[in-house]
Amino acid sequence: MKRLLITTLAMVLVWGGRVRDNDQDNDLGEDELPDLRDGYQTGVTFEYREYEYLSVNHHETVYKAEEHCKNWGGHLASIHSIGENNAVKAHVRGRFAWLGRTDVDREGDYKNMDGSRNDFKSYARGQPNNYKNEDFTIIRDNGAWYDSGPPRRDHPFGPTHGYVCKRKRVEEKLPKDYSCFEDFKYWKVGTTSH
Repeated sequence: MKRLLITTLAMVLVWGGRVRDNDQDNDLGEDELPDLRDGYQTGVTFEYREYEYLSVNHHETVYKAEEHCKNWGGHLASIHSIGENNAVKAHVRGRFAWLGRTDVDREGDYKNMDGSRNDFKSYARGQPNNYKNEDFTIIRDNGAWYDSGPPRRDHPFGPTHGYVCKRKRVEEKLPKDYSCFEDFKYWKVGTTSH
């Protein structure tokens, strides 16, 4: 029951609380989990520095992936260091995942979709190669980046991959008069008196 509740909560967060009309059957199946045949899957969340990430294995086009990330409160992930690249790489749940780096406005002029500065890259040898006008970036499970395309004539819905979302972590500030240690006695450790 606890697993079902966590799965449902994650689905609401990722999909913005929307319910699809074709999910009316409420099939629980053998494992007593909801029927996820339409691809509604949970993501894995992780943190790196002041950011929170959501890695989703369900394959979407880059536009749908960015829409889901916005519903989650972020954007497709921008990466700014080798440490951040390693953290994202460790959580890619499929072979490839969309990142938020694009040159869709002008070929070769890469920008991060979240508006942050473009100060790091980890492209594989020979990448980006702009094969068939590829304007978006994916990360492979080994940490190397590749360009991947938007919808095109021979692929009208565009390639689909998993994706990684990123948002600023929000921490709750506790009121100054709040203490979970009310009436708690403590001792200063490491001091001795003779």
